[in-house]
Amino acid sequence: MADPGIVKFEPHGPHGSGLVEWDPIAPDEIETGSPAQRGHIYHEVADAGYMAGVWDCTAMTLKFGPYPVHEFMFLLEGSVTLVLEDGSQVTVRAGESFVIPKGLPCKWVQPDYVRKFFMIFEEPGKAPLEHVAKQGVILPDPSAELAPMDIPDASVYIGETPNLTNQMYFDDPSGQMHVGIWSTTASNRHPVTFPRNELMCLLEGSVTLSGEDGEEQTIQAGEAVYVSKGTQMRWHNSEPVRKIYAIYDPK
Repeated sequence: MADPGIVKFEPHGPHGSGLVEWDPIAPDEIETGSPAQRGHIYHEVADAGYMAGVWDCTAMTLKFGPYPVHEFMFLLEGSVTLVLEDGSQVTVRAGESFVIPKGLPCKWVQPDYVRKFFMIFEEPGKAPLEHVAKQGVILPDPSAELAPMDIPDASVYIGETPNLTNQMYFDDPSGQMHVGIWSTTASNRHPVTFPRNELMCLLEGSVTLSGEDGEEQTIQAGEAVYVSKGTQMRWHNSEPVRKIYAIYDPK
């Protein structure tokens, strides 16, 4: 699949086409329900087992077992409860994000319709961490206090150098997928070649991004945008911005 450049993730899929029906979930994976799933993949690197997009599905419960991929999810509608091997439960609701690490033993319980943005990294051929159960379900805290970041090269900014903060919540064992929360004060960057694939879900503020053609897109709090690696991009925000990010940076 071609790199998409800068693309706003639409909650119901791209205008004009929306979400398309996907193949049914294998019956031997289902404990209850007759789920019907749809989705749209905005970016995929098939050889790496990587994809990012939007997905929805009717109610279902999946059987207990190891989760097959690393997955970041931002719930747009509905709720999901993950039942872990010690019997504990983690419930995630619309407006919240979470990460399930590859290999985590769990049961997916979805009492009603669910819609989500997602980023998946399978890392084919790589076994999960031996003690992945200790990681559990990872829940980024949108209101967490973030640590100050160093800026190695202030020349990338036009005008005043901003204050940046960050909190990392997840790194996959290969160091290619990362999830965290990041913030910046007002900033204006020179155009750069974007060094990674990143899904950004804005929690506060707004940002205007423009590509090589100069076309601008403004992303508001509550919206999500994706930038693929190698894209020429300029970033400008006139008010503080806080975002949840999911990164895939292939090695």
